[in-house]
Amino acid sequence: MSISDPKIRSLFLSCDGFLNAAVVQKKLVSEGGGVDLLIDNEFIKSLDASDAPEAKDQPLLLNINQICDAGFEHKPAYWAIDPSHANLASLGCDLNEKWSLYNGHTLYIYQNAGIDNSVDMVYIDPVVGEFIPIDANGHYQLGGHFGLHRCLASYIIEVYDAQYKIITRQETNIPEGKLGGRDLEGYISITEYLQAPKKAAFVRLLVRKFPAKSLEKDSFLFFTQPAFTLLAGEDKTPLKWEKSLISVEGWQTLRKCDHTQLAYIQFQLPEHAYDGEQHTIILIDRNSGLPAQGSPKTFSYATDVHGKLEQLEGSRVIGWISQPDMRVELYVDGLFVIDTTSAKADDNAQVFGFNIALPVQLLDGRPHLLEVKARPSGKLIGVLAEITPPQLTPWDVLQKYAAKPLPAKLSPAAAYRYEAMRASLLALSAAAGNKDGEALAALVAHVTCLGRLHEQLVAGFDKIRHFEHLSFPVVETPDVSIVVPVHNKFPVTYYCLVALLFAYNKASFEVILVDDGSSDDTVDVLDYVDGIQYLRNETSQGFIRSCNRGASIAKGQYIVMLNNDTEPTVHWLDELIFTFESFDKVGLAGSKLLYPDGKLQEAGGIVWSSGNPWNYGRSGNPHEPRFSYTRQADYLSGAAIMLTTALWKQVGGFSEEYCPAYFEDTDLAFKVRAAGYKTLFVPLSIVYHFEGISSGTSVTSGTKRYQEINRPKFKQKWINSCRFNGEEGKQVDLNKDRGINHRALVIDYQTPRLGIEVIYAPFEYSMQTFMEKRGSEFDVVYITRYYVAKNQLHWVRQYAPTAKVLFCNADLHFLRELREGIERNDQEQINKACVIREDELSIMRQVDVVLSYNPIEHAVVLSHNLNSTKIVTCPWVVDIKDDIPGFADRQDIAFLGGFGHPPNKAAVLFFISQVMPILRYQLPDAKFRIYGSNVPPELEKLACDDVIVEGYIEDVADIYNTCKVFVAPLLTGAGIKGKVIDGLAHGTPSVLSPIAAEGTPLRHGLEVMIAETAQDWADAVTELYIDQSVWEKTSIAAREFAARHYSFENGRKLMLKALETCDVFASTDNQALAVNKTRTSL
Repeated sequence: MSISDPKIRSLFLSCDGFLNAAVVQKKLVSEGGGVDLLIDNEFIKSLDASDAPEAKDQPLLLNINQICDAGFEHKPAYWAIDPSHANLASLGCDLNEKWSLYNGHTLYIYQNAGIDNSVDMVYIDPVVGEFIPIDANGHYQLGGHFGLHRCLASYIIEVYDAQYKIITRQETNIPEGKLGGRDLEGYISITEYLQAPKKAAFVRLLVRKFPAKSLEKDSFLFFTQPAFTLLAGEDKTPLKWEKSLISVEGWQTLRKCDHTQLAYIQFQLPEHAYDGEQHTIILIDRNSGLPAQGSPKTFSYATDVHGKLEQLEGSRVIGWISQPDMRVELYVDGLFVIDTTSAKADDNAQVFGFNIALPVQLLDGRPHLLEVKARPSGKLIGVLAEITPPQLTPWDVLQKYAAKPLPAKLSPAAAYRYEAMRASLLALSAAAGNKDGEALAALVAHVTCLGRLHEQLVAGFDKIRHFEHLSFPVVETPDVSIVVPVHNKFPVTYYCLVALLFAYNKASFEVILVDDGSSDDTVDVLDYVDGIQYLRNETSQGFIRSCNRGASIAKGQYIVMLNNDTEPTVHWLDELIFTFESFDKVGLAGSKLLYPDGKLQEAGGIVWSSGNPWNYGRSGNPHEPRFSYTRQADYLSGAAIMLTTALWKQVGGFSEEYCPAYFEDTDLAFKVRAAGYKTLFVPLSIVYHFEGISSGTSVTSGTKRYQEINRPKFKQKWINSCRFNGEEGKQVDLNKDRGINHRALVIDYQTPRLGIEVIYAPFEYSMQTFMEKRGSEFDVVYITRYYVAKNQLHWVRQYAPTAKVLFCNADLHFLRELREGIERNDQEQINKACVIREDELSIMRQVDVVLSYNPIEHAVVLSHNLNSTKIVTCPWVVDIKDDIPGFADRQDIAFLGGFGHPPNKAAVLFFISQVMPILRYQLPDAKFRIYGSNVPPELEKLACDDVIVEGYIEDVADIYNTCKVFVAPLLTGAGIKGKVIDGLAHGTPSVLSPIAAEGTPLRHGLEVMIAETAQDWADAVTELYIDQSVWEKTSIAAREFAARHYSFENGRKLMLKALETCDVFASTDNQALAVNKTRTSL
């Protein structure tokens, strides 16, 4: 077949024994040509220059090992003893296990004692024989690994011209010293370089073994991992050994062609092609429309491969895979970095490990997404999101051995300590601004000692040489009583007290230190620390009785049990209190515990149906989404837990049947739930725990032996309460969640944090991969906004086919765009809205239920989609405010809105240009205040004495509680207006345009005023502004309206109805975690 034949334009090759490569003419690649890949007559993808952008610029065989069967899977099939030396030696493969490369193969040449002749082993290519074609002037690398027993050897390249006349010969002597064996390190690595002469056409590759140095003994040469590779230039960096990618069939095709004119494009078969079933693959040459040479082919591949990406250990990516000799590839941030081959960790292992070193340029102290995939299927083995270390010396080692000053920024806790300092300084600034003398004095005293406290934390408790005096503020009625039981280990206790003082919290607290019979400096703690309560047991009573004694004198609303071998961080108390204030029926809350090196120690515990507890998340990445949301847990480690003082007393504190210690915290969690309360893991309350310092780590000695003594006691007491908690160690990430009946996925452009696992980069980079891994978990998928659904709905339907899809349109996007186009008389905008209309209505036809806030929009949707769309009312929920400022305590007129939303800008321009001129006459002292983010320069230029551009505000309550009248003069828009509902909930009398009031049954003159013309606007604002009785009646009516239509109770009813519409039946009568207010902040 000639090179000009159309069929030769695309060749179809097998690589790694799999069908995954095409060869096309470079000319076609440069002109945008290529091939189309079809499997079972279904189009899969196009292969062109975008798949191999460098293909048109590089030789076809660049960096490809041209030795066929370089791994010796077919034994010595392509290597042979020179026929003239046949009687001098024997050739074989894998002499025995001891002298065979582990996870590979080794050839050997054996000579009997007494033979004094050398012997040559020649490579014989299955296609071209001994003479391998090369490119004149090309740069080549010859490599191999050798082991020598009582002999010498050399590695030889012979270069021939087109008439098979030898031109030159290069011989590299192989030094003695290594014998070969199981490990590659036991072999001598030889690399030889060749720049082919101008007339070169072929090479011949030989290994020459010289006879034994002592003729009385047998001799062996071992040989493995040969490679002959075309290089890009004169770079003599040794290449990593790889097997030949191209099958014998592929070489038979390539050797017949002028490969200097061809380009090589690899592709990956889709994962479903590796299912063990028979498939047909076809490559169609796009330019000629003909099948590629070698196409079609029938294949059946089964790669039932699985594994795990375990961890980043220092600078190395560690994991395992289920098959030996499997090539695995490492991708960092989506880009291929390096690959390796799996091998057994030891002779008894049933899995095959990989250990991949990260390139130094990635050891930068920044977050990276690490992915490991199996070749050739591309199956994802595992994903890790890690901050790669810029240095590997552990922090505790630096603390022990580094000279002062220590590099504090390298401490795993450095970021939290920075936040503690920042929070303290901000609080000081706020107190100074408010001129609060008492608070200011306390904060000044606190801030002045921050530097000294920080240096103690950086040094660590092992290196504290001078115990400076610590002073805790004395609070008569603290928010929290912190009970710290201790027994000796005074430096550890002192360090914990330093951390308590250093970690800023809004909550006030007292410290109750219970000394359980210490004999060290702990007995003199009051000489070092004042402002704490100190209790002493003259003889040791154990952890449980010490905790109970400390709690008995607590004055705080909450009690915290805190181990002394801990370092609490900024806002740790505030976050614990926050859960009690924000969720229903919270009885017990526990912190996220970290090891000193920053790894996760515990993220709430699981108690299995066997009654055995499990530390969830141990040694994991504490930043992973699954460890970073508030959830119900079976138990919380007693190292850092909070209860209300009233509940602590109600359940009787720690049960003394477990004295002196262990299982008391697990038992406490079960007692709390038995009392009708919930037990929560609080991920933003961060506490470092130096586990084992107080009680050791051995379960066979010391106090910790009671862990096994108390285990059967706990099971006997609570086994019926955990019998449905799941099989031990199975489906851990599903079993960790308690109090749920269904799993819902919410897809939106922004998502709240409370009690919701939020998926974020770098732990996931694409919706497709996330849904592929976890789509089967979900019973319900809730998508908000049409442009979000447009991009993501197909992944939901593909990977969560049984889930019911609820779509909240937020507002009818095309209606808003259409109104804006009509208002501006913009035909282009109107045409755009019509295109959006078709997209938006199409999305609604593809989901199970549409939720919309606005009954007018319901009618619009149904008029287009008829009975193809089920549509229900979407709930809106607000907190109704009771204690609000009165008429006399307010002034001015306010508008609120983000100015990235065009209708808000138009609304403000209308009010300034048409309403304010009238109000300046009717209300000469009133000011119009404009709040919102991204204020455009056009509006800022309109600021004047009575038009104040305030911009972004942190808390919208500061707007609704200070303005006398709130306005929403929207001329265009759609949906329901959150700012309007918030105004109602705050009881702030409002004047609205008909568009702003749309979607609500608000009535003019009762709950709000509704105005259209500029004069109507000015009159309505004026009436509310000057008539106190009208203002107060409107305020009361507004709050009553909000309570009636937008309460939690009403919102739950509407959501239950929406779920029932798509045959998902839920109930509010359960133990689910539920927030009790809509806007939550510390």
